[in-house]
Amino acid sequence: MWTSRHKRFALALGWLAPLAVIVAFSALCRASEVRAEPEPEAREQLVKAAMLYNFARYVTWPDEAFASDPGRIVFCMFGPDGFGPYMRAISGKTVDGRIVEVIDLGRKGEGAGGCNLLYVGQAEVSAVRTLLIGLDARPVLTVSEHPGFSDKGGMVALFKREGRLRFHINFELAHAAGLRVSSYLMDLSQVP
Repeated sequence: MWTSRHKRFALALGWLAPLAVIVAFSALCRASEVRAEPEPEAREQLVKAAMLYNFARYVTWPDEAFASDPGRIVFCMFGPDGFGPYMRAISGKTVDGRIVEVIDLGRKGEGAGGCNLLYVGQAEVSAVRTLLIGLDARPVLTVSEHPGFSDKGGMVALFKREGRLRFHINFELAHAAGLRVSSYLMDLSQVP
């Protein structure tokens, strides 16, 4: 038997349930709006990380580059930079059946020879030169935004043109290091 108190409770519950659904839906919409559009700087960093991943997909390393662990491909970062969290987002993905591992070499760059792909961040020019000389034609794909990077011994120079991130590949250096760059990347490479 329904008492008046039960009827009021059922009526209130019937009214509150749709209200709770509306509140939950609007909270989800606001949360998705917050995450939907990253800031311009974050967007550029995400594009850069995607470019690095795709470079690895279109470059072939010699077998000896994976002698220590054939099941992984190592992406390294050198120099202080806010790029770390974006680069770490690539970790765990696969390239040609190899799992991507991301390593931060810090400011000294020790261990760069164990990398397959090396992103050179905001470091002093002299440190960059020393790092590149130390790699001495090892099969390490080097990538940076340093001006003239591909002319100074780096393989892939990132640069902005018309507000978009572009790249230039020094094919001779890549070939000398035993790396084969696909014709797809050759076609997309631009002169800075």
